[in-house]
Amino acid sequence: MKDFILLFFITVVYMAFKGTVISSTPLPDIPLIIVFLLSYGRPSLKDIPLCFVLGFTVDSLSGGFIGLTSFTFITVYTLNYIAAIRVHYDSALLRAAGAGLASLTSTTLSYFIVSSLNEDIHYFSHVLPTALLTAAFAPVIITLLLKAMKMKTFSREEGETF
Repeated sequence: MKDFILLFFITVVYMAFKGTVISSTPLPDIPLIIVFLLSYGRPSLKDIPLCFVLGFTVDSLSGGFIGLTSFTFITVYTLNYIAAIRVHYDSALLRAAGAGLASLTSTTLSYFIVSSLNEDIHYFSHVLPTALLTAAFAPVIITLLLKAMKMKTFSREEGETF
């Protein structure tokens, strides 16, 4: 539950920052990196509802098609979960390659769905730089997320009183 609140808070802060301060500059896709981290870092499929909530939050705060990012996040989670059976994302290079591939998969899937609705998306000018930035910053962001998720909360030790 603590991880859910932390990751949800990071996603909301990121989307608020992306939507207001730097709206036209490509940034690493931190919610997608969170989905990528969950897909290989956990032993079960229990994080699919969290991926759905993160995708729904991204859709709600970005003004996109509701449900599109949720669908792509769940797809990316499932594909990376299957790939993580064979591939161990231990090194920074593998994490960068995996996150870049996850970003390309997510954005390409979104591109095909939205373009089938006769909407215009600039694939080469916006999607590819975002995928490259996501791959470049993924190892650092994953390390920071892992440290944040392992931090202990302040609690009483057994037998200690305040």
